[in-house]
Amino acid sequence: MQVASYLTGFVVVWACFAAVTLLGMFVADMGSSSLIRLWAGRMNMDHDLLTFLCCLMLNLPWLAVYLAAFWRGTAAAQYANR
Repeated sequence: MQVASYLTGFVVVWACFAAVTLLGMFVADMGSSSLIRLWAGRMNMDHDLLTFLCCLMLNLPWLAVYLAAFWRGTAAAQYANR
């Protein structure tokens, strides 16, 4: 539980990054000649799905770092409590 409280700052920064990327994808998807719609047309996929995948790919590394830090912190706490 203590490790999760130490990682709160990381989660706050991650949430800000996710909000900025989501807003950026929303702005990039606006309009009929948007970049997202152009890419989606070239890849023969729906523009909403491409927007979701772009946001997901930008946020998956943050999740991996969080889980790795949580795992390492939990292992360190177990070692310290022996």
